[in-house]
Amino acid sequence: MDEVYEEYPEFFSSTPYQIPADRIERDDEEYSLADVIVTGSPFAADSVRRHASDRSVGDRLRVLNYCFDDRLFGGPNRVDDESYSGPVRFLFLGQVGVRKGIHLILKVFEKIPRELASLQIVGDLLVPRAVFSRYSERVSYQPTVPRADVPSIMRNADVLIFPSYFEGSAIVLYEAMASGLALIQSKNAGVAVTPETGILLPELTEEALQRAVMQLISDRERLSAFKANAQQEAQKYTFARYQSSIESLLASPF
Repeated sequence: MDEVYEEYPEFFSSTPYQIPADRIERDDEEYSLADVIVTGSPFAADSVRRHASDRSVGDRLRVLNYCFDDRLFGGPNRVDDESYSGPVRFLFLGQVGVRKGIHLILKVFEKIPRELASLQIVGDLLVPRAVFSRYSERVSYQPTVPRADVPSIMRNADVLIFPSYFEGSAIVLYEAMASGLALIQSKNAGVAVTPETGILLPELTEEALQRAVMQLISDRERLSAFKANAQQEAQKYTFARYQSSIESLLASPF
């Protein structure tokens, strides 16, 4: 976040933005006491491994992929109108802040003509309103909504865009795939996207994000293939699969 602050200080709502030292110390103590440390993704596990003060934690780390609520987001395969030729509909859903990469999204869509793409942002606004207002005419913003409203919002989108700097593992990625959306995500967001369902950003920069967005805008056939494959890929993250993974974890030697 120090590097991001140097380049995009106006997007931070307050300083200091670092995690308090006493919280880090408490985490380190918990890591040292734990027999097993369960994380939601390889990225999260590697973060603990690299930064924990107790270097022995690596042998106790396990990855347990999260799941989505398949009662809420499950259902028949999505069927899109093949004649649709309007702007590609991009969606961001989550905390609207720097950690999630919202500054990159706003900077990129500022450069993309309205006739090519639309952007809907849904979530709690964590950047200064005066800064966000500069982009308000280019995006559609909606504050946090009940989870029961999310499936209908996703059904009216084509791509979930999620260039997060740090996550345990973003459940919204699984929800989006279950809703038939293509993905653009960072590797830091968790395990979700595959070469058949979207684009994994090689780096967290405006340039990399813009390239990914323009690829899907310019190649509707590829976008349609991503969307068609998404719901099948989401079946790897159902609640039943999660239960099975917990059973396997408990059965493995610690």
